[in-house]
Amino acid sequence: MDVDLSDKGVQESYYAGRLLKEKQFIFDVAYTSYLKRAIKTLDYVLEEMNFLWIPVYKSWQLNPLPWKTTLEHF
Repeated sequence: MDVDLSDKGVQESYYAGRLLKEKQFIFDVAYTSYLKRAIKTLDYVLEEMNFLWIPVYKSWQLNPLPWKTTLEHF
């Protein structure tokens, strides 16, 4: 199920971006899944870091596995 970020999730995303910026992390590329909450989280983090210009690659392989599949795997 593809759910949106909660208000708290938005706040935490911006906070993560501020922390990464304060610690002087530098990224030249970003990867995310196709899930709405993952894409928005990355957007908010990159916006806070002023890194909206870096290339972002989306991949279905980064989508989480369903719990049943994960449990059967182990």
